[in-house]
Amino acid sequence: MELKKFFAIRKIYALKTVERNGTVVTENDIERQESSAEHSWSAMVLADWILSNFEIKVDKLRVFELIMYHDLVEIHAGDICISDVEGRAAKVEEEIKAAKMLRGELSGDNGFGSRFYDLFMEFEEQKSIEAKFAKMVETFDAALHELDHKKNWEVWTKEKLYFLKMKYFEAFPEIKKLFIEIADWVESEGYFNQ
Repeated sequence: MELKKFFAIRKIYALKTVERNGTVVTENDIERQESSAEHSWSAMVLADWILSNFEIKVDKLRVFELIMYHDLVEIHAGDICISDVEGRAAKVEEEIKAAKMLRGELSGDNGFGSRFYDLFMEFEEQKSIEAKFAKMVETFDAALHELDHKKNWEVWTKEKLYFLKMKYFEAFPEIKKLFIEIADWVESEGYFNQ
């Protein structure tokens, strides 16, 4: 294999540098923003945990692939916070444009660019049970991550949380119940309306 073709994979390493709204506190108590790559990793771990603890019939490898690649578009499009209504209005269009750009940058004889693009579109279109599960997990991961950062909840209400996230849990009633229990706990601990 030509090194040039192999080095194309380095493009996706840029996901490590894309910052999200989530906060990470280092062992030295230094705050920084979570990267999209960290979010993808923790979402895969959460998916594995859920699938190990609940009876959900999905193709686990497909779920991992969808989660692993779903945010690569942020290399070009950046991350848009779920509460950024204006930014989210153009999100789908910008991310599809970024997906097409990445497909070209990652393409070679091995078809990796097309494989990434197909996975991204499956995730976006939400037509398979695996895509729905991956989206639910990706959504759940963001909320779960913020449980360690109470101050980041100051702009949230329970109603806003349900309005923006609950639709992703409808196909998975047991996980929806868990999400509601967590939302109740968040409310009882004073995270909302600080």
